[in-house]
Amino acid sequence: MTFRRALASAAMTTVFLVAAVGCGSSDSDGPAPDAEVGDAVTVVSTTEAPATTEAPATTQPPPPVGQPTGEKAARTLYEAWTNDDRATAATVAEPEAIDVIWTAIPGPYELYRNCDDGDFDTGGCLFRDRSTNNTIQINLEKYEDQWVVTGAFFSEG
Repeated sequence: MTFRRALASAAMTTVFLVAAVGCGSSDSDGPAPDAEVGDAVTVVSTTEAPATTEAPATTQPPPPVGQPTGEKAARTLYEAWTNDDRATAATVAEPEAIDVIWTAIPGPYELYRNCDDGDFDTGGCLFRDRSTNNTIQINLEKYEDQWVVTGAFFSEG
């Protein structure tokens, strides 16, 4: 039974009880002596609002720790992807980057021309599947002394 139906049922029961008591009662708080069945009766009802429940707290994974070099962070993410290991991927990559790399088509990717992890604390690595020319680009940023994967992009050849 829904809350509204239960409330309506309780209100109707109250109306009938008040009407029944009013018809058979002679105390001064009841209806006027000349009241007849069918006359309007005022019903005052108080109800408590249903308790609200808070949504369960969602747990966020801890921020990625990273690796000492951009290439090591990129390779850790790549190997985690090939092993379908999101927990390890989360140690070196932001969640958005993990989601993107998990959409890539599997293949025999190789690191193409090393990683660029030099100037300005940003860098990138490109993995390429020579048989299909599919590529996975990995973007990196240096946080304090660790490199973290901040983005990824998959492209079909």
